[in-house]
Amino acid sequence: MTALSVMQWVDRLPNGPSSTAGARNVISKLLLLAMPWECIPVARNPMELVKGSTKRKGNLTIVTPAQSRNLVKSLPEPYKLILLVTGCVA
Repeated sequence: MTALSVMQWVDRLPNGPSSTAGARNVISKLLLLAMPWECIPVARNPMELVKGSTKRKGNLTIVTPAQSRNLVKSLPEPYKLILLVTGCVA
């Protein structure tokens, strides 16, 4: 596994920047854990060379209170509860 091959793989991911950064971080952690267990040679983690942006690609859509109420009314459980909880936390 080389940094270049990982960068190319990350660029092809269809997910958003935050998910892509998460994938990159998981691979980095796996490589760090593999070294002490001698699964791979102890060396510089190639993921240190893989940089990427975690900035959002698109704009956020602001939902009005009326739109939110209509959405909650139209959803079945458990999605209604999930929307209500995430709306209160956000």
